[in-house]
Amino acid sequence: MSVPLGDPAWLISDVPVPGPSVAFNSRIVGALEREIARIPGVIAIFLGQTSSVYSVFTVIEDFDPDTMEAVYCAEDRVQEEFPMVTFDFAVRLAQGQDPTMVVPMDQRAVFIRSNG
Repeated sequence: MSVPLGDPAWLISDVPVPGPSVAFNSRIVGALEREIARIPGVIAIFLGQTSSVYSVFTVIEDFDPDTMEAVYCAEDRVQEEFPMVTFDFAVRLAQGQDPTMVVPMDQRAVFIRSNG
């Protein structure tokens, strides 16, 4: 799913990511929204699943130690909320590109910050 950057911010709480159940996935998406999407430097979050691992790609514009530290702390809080879930967190830099171009194609956008 590609969301144009000019659109309003998207917070999708019922993304049907493959996994145990849509309700469970909604809880994970909610935690990502609450913990990671609120960080000002985050421009997008993508979620996917392979086997029993949830892949979370957080996209920021450029390297910024403060933003990255905030993201790492937020990832820790998400992991603590779901101790029985295996997450693979990664931070990617957009560097002027559409965020969908810097993550694997099979990931679903669960948050894209608007430009306005």
